[in-house]
Amino acid sequence: MKRWMKIALISLIAMGLVLGVLLAFDVISFPPFNENRTSIRDAAELVNRYPPDLMLLGEDILFQIDIPIRKLDSLTAETVRRIEGRSYSVLVIEDRKDTVRLTEEEIELIRRLIYDEGYSVFYFGTKYLSAWNGPGYSVSDPDGLCVSFTNELGRVVRTVGFWKTQSETIMKNNPYILGDTLTYQLEALIRANH
Repeated sequence: MKRWMKIALISLIAMGLVLGVLLAFDVISFPPFNENRTSIRDAAELVNRYPPDLMLLGEDILFQIDIPIRKLDSLTAETVRRIEGRSYSVLVIEDRKDTVRLTEEEIELIRRLIYDEGYSVFYFGTKYLSAWNGPGYSVSDPDGLCVSFTNELGRVVRTVGFWKTQSETIMKNNPYILGDTLTYQLEALIRANH
């Protein structure tokens, strides 16, 4: 073998070893193959960079990383009015303990927010899982404890099953898991609209 080929081969092996060591010790990293596989810090940073008008009705939600959220005591056209300058309005109804009581008027208001006003709605619980379904929708996840209606580029996308009964078990040891789940859902909403 010629001398230059030996040098090139040794150089390639040495570069491979150095790269392997750097990757093993997390000195450098490659971007994730899937954009959805980000850390909670990255997801929260994106949500805070494009902050939605995030409203919460029901029980409090713990977040690992602070995301501005305004607590609603009542549900009226006035209380859910979009804060000026916000691109997205998101209503989160945290009803896992079955404490939220909605009137027919409030259910209809939420329906208008979803289908006419471009709001996104996340409902955690069981009582109102099918309250805002459009034609042809049915709750198809018997283990699911949530439904979301997100407005993505002007189109309503309904999702079920990202919060399940096993999530409740995990939450006993990780009280932030619901906030993390919501943060990742908000990140996905922002990515879908940019």
